[in-house]
Amino acid sequence: MQLTKLTSMRDGHRKVVENLLLKFEEESSNFKRIKLLEILAEKAETIKALCEKIVSHAEIADLGTELVESEEYSTDLELKLLTHRRQTQLASENTDLSKSDENKNRNAEAIQINEPSAPSEVMPQLYHKLPHLSLPNFNGDITEWQTFWDCYESSVHSNHTLSYVKKFSYLRSLLHGSTASSITGFPLTNANYAKAVELLKERFGQTHKIISTYMQSLLELPRPENTPHSIQTFRDKMDTSIRGLESLGQSQESYGDLLIPIIRDKLPKELRRNMVRDHGDRPWTLPEVRRAIGTEINGRRNPSIPETSHANSILPCRKW
Repeated sequence: MQLTKLTSMRDGHRKVVENLLLKFEEESSNFKRIKLLEILAEKAETIKALCEKIVSHAEIADLGTELVESEEYSTDLELKLLTHRRQTQLASENTDLSKSDENKNRNAEAIQINEPSAPSEVMPQLYHKLPHLSLPNFNGDITEWQTFWDCYESSVHSNHTLSYVKKFSYLRSLLHGSTASSITGFPLTNANYAKAVELLKERFGQTHKIISTYMQSLLELPRPENTPHSIQTFRDKMDTSIRGLESLGQSQESYGDLLIPIIRDKLPKELRRNMVRDHGDRPWTLPEVRRAIGTEINGRRNPSIPETSHANSILPCRKW
């Protein structure tokens, strides 16, 4: 069945639901209201089944948007039906009251029917409406895996109101490039969702591989030019990798001695000379190197301090 036909069928059923809801509001007979609710419940199941077929269709262009829209519609409709059932139940209870004081009972019925019904009281936390947020995509950069997975896990993976098929559909829509190709062989089924997650974690989520990637990026930092902007870019890239290592439990002390001479050799000669002048002959630590680079950047950007003042004050270049 073509995607366009499935979409047309779903939209048609939604239109019928809209008309039935209007008829329910206008109907005064409690018996007819109950029958309308039964029909609406059947329509809700039909629409839900069509939505599941649509999101699993290979031709769908924007899977993420379709999933969110379908989930929100189903949740909103279910909550409306819960509210209407509650109102109908209250109306039925009121009709069984004693007729000895008709006016009093009529007023009580009006109060109860118009009383707002909180869906959370009827069925607390059964449905979790997906938040309006943009989940990050993942293109295979191993250093971005943990950020991607943490966001995806909190919004989708741990959402118990979603089926595994829907979770799998969300996951596939967020993967790009070779990452998407890595799970192409898994059909969109409940059983294959866990297999796909396990494969992705094995390929991109292993801690030792991420640590190795961060260390390699530090070793391969490009040499900056002798300008504040270039040195700032150099420091930002260095700090990004260092923060990534720290998030994985790797302290700067554990690899600082290896990294310090590599960073030193990459820095412009003038910057090294200024840093040595301020630090002296004491051994360097990695936090001190980072702070010294930041101080040099701030000094160069301060218009009251000439950019060449340090260079003119110290001629020899001592070793770190």
